[in-house]
Amino acid sequence: EIAGEAAAARRTFDDVTRALAREHEHIRHRFLVTRGQTVAELNRVTEDFDFVLVARGLRASRLRARHGQSFIGVLEQPKSMLFVNEPWASGSSVVVLDGSVDTLRAAARLAELEDLRLVVANSPPGSRTSARSAAIPAGAVERTLTDWEEESIADLCLAEDARLLIVPATGQFHWAGLIASLMDRLPCSVLKLAEV
Repeated sequence: EIAGEAAAARRTFDDVTRALAREHEHIRHRFLVTRGQTVAELNRVTEDFDFVLVARGLRASRLRARHGQSFIGVLEQPKSMLFVNEPWASGSSVVVLDGSVDTLRAAARLAELEDLRLVVANSPPGSRTSARSAAIPAGAVERTLTDWEEESIADLCLAEDARLLIVPATGQFHWAGLIASLMDRLPCSVLKLAEV
């Protein structure tokens, strides 16, 4: 069964990399099937990469319960990581948690490419900067959270039917545990951006 899943994943990976190679020849990629402890293997095989994509077929693998918790060690790495939940095509918005001007631009671009609403979750009252506020794209929906707690973020993602949650790069919070909890709780994919 594992060999069949690996073969199917390899075919998908090859299709995606061929499409990307047409536009981005400088992107290095590799497909590996490994065995061992999740965090140790992910840390080992991704140490030389700036961006990591983890496909999480949770329903198929029956690993929904606390699956995100196994990624805490990986989430602590200073690199951008996209955890793709299944199915990618569900959801009608991109939710971005505050973030820099660059984060907002990237979120707006993703929303545009996928033809989704952009929802900007502003930081709790009193901590919003005018420079960032000016960068919120026209047409974006703004929501102000009372705190950066799991419950508030999850409620927003569920209410806004998020396909993707973007967590900004920031040294203000320890996001690894929070992201892992959100991955366990939410049906949407999660993009953790690295600090630049």
